[in-house]
Amino acid sequence: MIRILEQAGLPVLLPHALRQDAERTPFAVMGTDYRRVVHDGLRYLVDLGHRRIAYLAYGELRISRDEYFRLLDDLGLSGSQELYAGAPSYHQREAVTGTIEKLFAEHSRQRPTAVLCFSDFFALCLYDFLERHRLRIPDDVAVLSIGGMIGCDFFDPPLSALDFGCIEIGRMAVRTLMEMKMKKELTRPFTVTPHYLTERESTRKSNRKEILP
Repeated sequence: MIRILEQAGLPVLLPHALRQDAERTPFAVMGTDYRRVVHDGLRYLVDLGHRRIAYLAYGELRISRDEYFRLLDDLGLSGSQELYAGAPSYHQREAVTGTIEKLFAEHSRQRPTAVLCFSDFFALCLYDFLERHRLRIPDDVAVLSIGGMIGCDFFDPPLSALDFGCIEIGRMAVRTLMEMKMKKELTRPFTVTPHYLTERESTRKSNRKEILP
């Protein structure tokens, strides 16, 4: 497929990809700085007073364990390394729920006060778990998601999220392709797309959207 697209002689843009894709393909690539997303999420929860912060991860996709632990150290949260929980699947409810159950079982005496979720779907599974165990959001456990793409306002309570900004990504992609075509460019350096923090009831803050670099 890559060879076919190259032979077309037209600009090709991957609008929501990884930085590595700019090295693996000859195409223009846009993507979120996921390390910065995770940093901003952790910093936000720290500023709320949380110190036992769990991360529901999907393997090492988008950020490695080592990178994550370095972020914890930078924020003075090295004690939260034990709260890293990697799910074996990102779309199978049973697999994600099993990871959540194991996380809370292992830390039943000192459970996390906040959880950063790899995706909105992970957050949805966490909501179900917390409801079954009569744990209140955000009083017992605050929940922050990464993605903001599956109706966070309709969660109960509404879900705080680091939003990828899909609409803006689409606009940037169209503008970039038009510029590349006009300038007869077939590729460009990796472009970082902005993300947004939208605070809702799951972290007990007023609804406010803040653009993050």
